[in-house]
Amino acid sequence: MGFALERHDHYLEIVFDGVLVKQTILESLNQLLNHPEYYEKHSLWNMSASRLGFSIGDAKEIIGVMHLFKPRQKHFANKSVLLVSGPMGLSMVRMFTEMAQDLPFEFSVFSDHSKARAHLGDN
Repeated sequence: MGFALERHDHYLEIVFDGVLVKQTILESLNQLLNHPEYYEKHSLWNMSASRLGFSIGDAKEIIGVMHLFKPRQKHFANKSVLLVSGPMGLSMVRMFTEMAQDLPFEFSVFSDHSKARAHLGDN
């Protein structure tokens, strides 16, 4: 399991492969939040080629860690698109976004890569 952080004009994309587990999500989150372009670019979490291998308890822990993030400025590129495939992935990620509503991020869930990119301003 791994991930790669790719830079695009309007967003930063994290591309996951293999089985996606809590530790990998936390590592990628750390890398994303510390990226020098993070405040200017939205994020696309591309999980479409991976299998979700984390539980609801893991999702709660991830959200707990995300609560520790204190933005340096009030306005920043806070759109976060979660790109998944399959009904199980969609269900799991939608539960995550419901649990994470009080975070300073605007989460959206997509299963179509071109629609996800368009949502982030990449037409």
